[in-house]
Order: sequence, then C-alpha cells, then structure tokens
Amino acid sequence: MKRNEIKIDMDDIQVIFGDDIEYFNSTLNNVYCTNCGGSYDKTIVNYTAYLNNLNDIVLKGECKTCSGKVGRYLETGESKERFPAADHVRIIKKNFKKI
Repeated sequence: MKRNEIKIDMDDIQVIFGDDIEYFNSTLNNVYCTNCGGSYDKTIVNYTAYLNNLNDIVLKGECKTCSGKVGRYLETGESKERFPAADHVRIIKKNFKKI
C-alpha cells in the first residue's frame, strides 16, 4: 500500500458505485496479466482494494489463471456521479483511522 492510499472494503465500493455495482463486478473479469499474455480477459482474485489520493479505486491481487500479480485501476475520481461518494468514503476512513 502506498502512503496516499486508503484500504477500502466491499461495503465502501458499494457506496462508491451505488446502483452501478455490476459495472465494478464486470471489471474483475477484465484484467490483463503479463504472465498469461493475450487480451484483457483474465480475472483478478484475492485482491485488496485501495482508494488513492485522486479518489480512484486501485485493486491489487492475483490472476485467477496463473496466480501472478495483477492490478486494476478504476477512475472513479473523474466521475461526476462517483467522486462525491468516493470522497465521502475517504473522509470517513481517515477520521475512523484516528479513533
């Protein structure tokens, strides 16, 4: 985890995506693995989710096919619909961490 990243969980992701949570789920099956090569059709598993300083979601995990390291970057911070929710999650997580 980078210094400017905040670890988030599936509940936080649900808040950020709201009714569009199926979009998030579909991105899990749209990952490129350098070990497997080919197209963006691999699945990320055993991932940890982070919110970066731009309010984008960063997933770090393993390729389901070969167990190699893979990542996925979701630009939620650039979305007019998702930015406020991502910012809210960021504020709550930062304040909760201090308690």
